[in-house]
Parts: sequence; structure tokens; C-alpha cells
Amino acid sequence: MYSKYNIIICFWLSISCFSCDNRTVVEMYKEELITPTFEGIVDSTELWKGGGLVVSLKGKKETVGITNDHSVLEEIRKGDFFKKLPNSNKCYIKRQDSIFYFDCVSLKRLNEKDRKGIGKIEQWDRNKINHWMVTN
Repeated sequence: MYSKYNIIICFWLSISCFSCDNRTVVEMYKEELITPTFEGIVDSTELWKGGGLVVSLKGKKETVGITNDHSVLEEIRKGDFFKKLPNSNKCYIKRQDSIFYFDCVSLKRLNEKDRKGIGKIEQWDRNKINHWMVTN
């Protein structure tokens, strides 16, 4: 009887240990927010408490997670063309003859150590972001 419990406990502990996702904040930011690229027509958006927005693109299974100021997130609407450039913090939406550049992820929330751990990230010119501009 004692050995049965030992086997069950060992099995449970090994399953628990191997099923944990032990990624750091830096790894999560790089893998899920900085590295991927997404492009398509916005099908729907879902605003989350705390400054997050989930964007679903038409014909795509994956969703795009964006964290930025509420005013930026409210600009993204169904029918907009959305693009997140690879290996960067650059996102933009196009609507008719206008374009809106913005950071995909607000890095203000990260502490200095984690921000340095991510390394250099391509971002838009600061004068170009968070307002609509007419394209040619």
C-alpha cells in the first residue's frame, strides 16, 4: 500500500514538473509579441481590462495580442488592414487613404532589467506614431 502511494506521488510530481511553462517575461515578449508577423483584414477586436486588445484577422486561426494605450487600441476597427512587422515592435493599420502607425506593445510596463534583456527592438520614428496620416 505504501509503494502504491509513492508511485502515484512520483507520477504526479513528474507530470507537474514537466508540464510547467518556465519561460521568463523576456522570452514571452520575444516569442509571442516581438518575433511574429501578422497581416490581414481585421475581423473582430476584443478589448481586455488592463490595456490589452486581441485582434482576429479574416481567414486566420491565430489572433494578435496588442498592449498599448486605450486611445490607440480604440483606433483599430473591423475592416481595417492590419500589419505587424516581424522582429519588431512596429504595427500599423490602413483605412481607406490613411495609415496609423503604432507600437504593438507598450514596453513601459517592463522593469529596466527585462527591457534590457529583450535587447534592441525596431520601432517607428516617435514623431510618426499614434496619429492618422494620409497616404499617397
